[in-house]
Amino acid sequence: KWERTCLFGIYLGSMRRTLDSTLRHVQEREQFGTAIGGFQAVSHRVVDMLARYETARLMLYRAARGIDTGSEDRIGPALAKLVVSEAAVQLGLDAIQLRGALGILDGEAESLLRDALPARIFSGTNEIQKNNIARELGLGERRRARRR
Repeated sequence: KWERTCLFGIYLGSMRRTLDSTLRHVQEREQFGTAIGGFQAVSHRVVDMLARYETARLMLYRAARGIDTGSEDRIGPALAKLVVSEAAVQLGLDAIQLRGALGILDGEAESLLRDALPARIFSGTNEIQKNNIARELGLGERRRARRR
């Protein structure tokens, strides 16, 4: 529990820095005489990035609170690991998309994506986390055949 919760806090900082620099970029970068942040497709992508970040942050804080209070909850830390790692990857991809070629070459977006991809694997792959969560929910257990 502790590992899956505490290790992923670093991604929140990286995601926030990337979100902030992306917001500055779309406010400053102009296309057709207007900041690209004014285009609906761009602004919606930034809103999705913010929603992903906030969801990941709240899930991680919830898992950390559970550890702090001595909770035996196994779902919270597994969900936090799953949500944070997937959010970090998608936020990195979105930031790169909004920056174009500059997103690949340098900056927070490239670093976030490079660092976030392995997070879907270490500390138990995201597929294993889904198995763990399903098991805690009572799913996937084999039932014994009834004998008469």
